Amino acid sequence: MLTLVMASNISAVYASPRETERLMQNFLQQEREDFFQTFEDDDYEAWKSKVGKNSDIAKIITKEKFSKFVQARRLARRGSYEESVKLAAELKDQIKNSVESHNLNS
Repeated sequence: MLTLVMASNISAVYASPRETERLMQNFLQQEREDFFQTFEDDDYEAWKSKVGKNSDIAKIITKEKFSKFVQARRLARRGSYEESVKLAAELKDQIKNSVESHNLNS
């Protein structure tokens, strides 16, 4: 039996179940890579588009917080773990306060 697959730039592909699974795995892998690329590029708007512009997380993660996360990530990758942990701890407190102020912790 053939299956209709609709995903990303694939408008309509007829494929066997095995081929459908392979296509979906490729799509999900590309989505994951695109998501992490937003951190590499420090691209808040692209990240927000990936998580949903009106999602709860987009409400609490501001451009400033996103950039701090990117900075902490870069510090860790360069081996500056103490600086990274310190920045991440500050960011954690800011996010906690944002969650509480948006009443998202229930």
